[in-house]
Amino acid sequence: SFFLDKYNFIKKTENNLIIDNQDWKISERIVIPKGFKLFVNNGSIKFIENGQLISFSPVYIKGDENNPVLISSGLNQNIDEKNGNGILIINTEEESLIHNVLFKNLSAPSLISGKGILGSINFYEADVKILNTKFYNNLVGDDYINIIRSNFYIENSYFEKTNSDSIDIDFSNGSIKNSSFFMSKNDAIDFSGSEVNLEKIYIDGSGDKAISVGEGS
Repeated sequence: SFFLDKYNFIKKTENNLIIDNQDWKISERIVIPKGFKLFVNNGSIKFIENGQLISFSPVYIKGDENNPVLISSGLNQNIDEKNGNGILIINTEEESLIHNVLFKNLSAPSLISGKGILGSINFYEADVKILNTKFYNNLVGDDYINIIRSNFYIENSYFEKTNSDSIDIDFSNGSIKNSSFFMSKNDAIDFSGSEVNLEKIYIDGSGDKAISVGEGS
């Protein structure tokens, strides 16, 4: 497909798309269709201009403990809302993995805002495991992570200065363990229609509720 020609460092072996130790700058909307697996090992992803990543296949983003994968945008606080720089993983058949990653300055993917996709990082009918990952300072949009109709597991993670809710969980089941939330502008963790296990959670400075358990959760 087009983006494989453009980003010739993406190695394709069978249905695996593999990026090793690259600084990947994304300036447009990239859509990965079903039937692939995207592996990002070390390096970084920087969204610029209208860059966003939408994947109908699972993603495996993995850094080293002392050298996480940095996923950021080139935007600052004064951006116009058309510049949504974020990630949507949707309708995947296998669980995605985010391990040793640092997310910074992201915003909700603009072209799909208003259709219930509000987070900078969204998992919609897409199971995910998030380990040892930090989330700082999202800019536009509602939540930092939005998980909808998915199974999830989040451990050893850290959230700071999120624009609205740090984690918004809708109609999903999972666990959040050993994680910290500082200065969430709205709720630190917000559940609706979900069943969630929380263990060893530290929350400081939420603009609204520390934990909002609503709508039959």
